[in-house]
Amino acid sequence: MDFYQYACGNWLKKTEIPADRSSWASFTELDESNLAIERGILEKAAAGGASRDGIDQRIGDLYGSCMDEKTVNEKGLAPVKPELDRVAAVQDKGALIDELAHLYMVGARSLFNFYSNSDLHNADMVSEH
Repeated sequence: MDFYQYACGNWLKKTEIPADRSSWASFTELDESNLAIERGILEKAAAGGASRDGIDQRIGDLYGSCMDEKTVNEKGLAPVKPELDRVAAVQDKGALIDELAHLYMVGARSLFNFYSNSDLHNADMVSEH
């Protein structure tokens, strides 16, 4: 018996690839479901109301501000201008190194990223990348 067919056969028979996708997998389906649940939580928090606690208020306010396209478009690049000015001021290798370190510290992805992962040759080891 083919174990893959046994484990996945019904899902494969019943599942259609959505028209807007080139492929579809069970984990993609799970990811989409999770995104819909998360969006529901965020929209409920952003809707406001007296039943919101402090955490929901902060979450809702942040989400609402990110979704306010009109205000975002009106502000343009102004909110990130100080960071862009820092990048534009780089004149030499030392300043570039300092700026890359600053970008990393503020959470911006620049030329590289640090992370750890299981070593492919020894599962007991973790390698830094």
